[in-house]
Amino acid sequence: MDPVNPGTRIRLIAMPNDPDPIPAGSEGVVVEVTDGPLAQIIVRWDIQRSLALVPGVDEFEVIEPASVKQTTLPEPGYGDHPVCKTCPWKRTVTVYDPQRVVTVPNDVYEGIEAVRSMGAVDLAERAAFARVARWAGFRVAAAWIEDEQNRAAWEQGILHGFRVERKERHGKRRRNRP
Repeated sequence: MDPVNPGTRIRLIAMPNDPDPIPAGSEGVVVEVTDGPLAQIIVRWDIQRSLALVPGVDEFEVIEPASVKQTTLPEPGYGDHPVCKTCPWKRTVTVYDPQRVVTVPNDVYEGIEAVRSMGAVDLAERAAFARVARWAGFRVAAAWIEDEQNRAAWEQGILHGFRVERKERHGKRRRNRP
């Protein structure tokens, strides 16, 4: 098998273990290759979906190897908007606005951040994002994402960001006394 590096053009043959797979025959460009126990091949698919390949499980063929000079692909359009330079999500569609950030419980935030950092699925794909969160053990985050009552908050969050809700402290504050 040809080495798979960022910039390699591939065609999917089969994605047997995914409940909502990329269709066989779809083509895309490798954006990143991760290693370790959860190794993945992050692909920007031509069909405007994002779903990572799992080496040794998913079947694909190399159409065109990456050029020698090409090591990483920049996200298209990232940084064009002046506010995007400060966006903690580093996504093309995000216009980070601290006034419109969605506040979520800590368990939900940790799940969203963990799945987002995997790069396995795009935030815009709510159902797929929830499935990955549940698979990764973030059941509270998955339930929050899947809840239809949170749909508007999810959409606002992927546009403007998420933050952890602060817990109100009740009772007396303790002072450090010498």
